[in-house]
Amino acid sequence: EKSQTDNFAGKTVKLAGNIDMTDIEWTPIGTSDSATRFAGTFDGQGYTISNLRMEATTDYVGLFAATTTDAVVKNLIIDDANITSTAKFAGIVAGLGHGTFSDIRVENATLTGGGRLGGLIGLAQNSVTLSNCSFSGTVTCVGSDKENRYIGGLLGYVTGGTLKISNCMNAGT
Repeated sequence: EKSQTDNFAGKTVKLAGNIDMTDIEWTPIGTSDSATRFAGTFDGQGYTISNLRMEATTDYVGLFAATTTDAVVKNLIIDDANITSTAKFAGIVAGLGHGTFSDIRVENATLTGGGRLGGLIGLAQNSVTLSNCSFSGTVTCVGSDKENRYIGGLLGYVTGGTLKISNCMNAGT
């Protein structure tokens, strides 16, 4: 159970098995508000979250709405995700990503949104480290606002701080 008022600072969440989210409409963990961005460690322990679905009209969508520079998301497979947002800042893993993302595979994903879309992270800001991550699927921008029409297989838009990427790949469109 997730709480929108707990940012999980200093806490570790571990998956104990695969999760099939068929017929479940997902609400992202945390919010874009700095007080409720995910600040803990999320360890997928190599398990798979499948059939992640979300249709949103708001900014900052993904498994996580937003993470902090202290956040760690690791050892996770997300298979057959389908996220649609009419707004911006959307990624399969995080709409707004700060922190460390390692050993994450996003497979067979479909991401559609208004702009600043990335297969893993929509907006990577400040200190972000990506290692051993991959994306396969499709990222499509339907927004008309030229200022926000940034898209990418791994990251949609990067601003501020330090970005470190190692051993990552995009096999998406």
